[in-house]
Amino acid sequence: MGVRPASSLPLSGSGPGTDPPGLQEKAEYLLREWVGMQHNPATAKDPSKAFSAIVSQYTKQ
Repeated sequence: MGVRPASSLPLSGSGPGTDPPGLQEKAEYLLREWVGMQHNPATAKDPSKAFSAIVSQYTKQ
């Protein structure tokens, strides 16, 4: 079974123009970074610390 890209998944209740510009890209970036940190042994030991680091990095953009 193949994995579908997130951009092709339907979102219930959403339609054209309902999300702020760039929201999907920012959300995808945040999730990719979080998954990457979960696979990193140094940050996987403390998920709350890893999440804080991602949020900090995300807000700097």
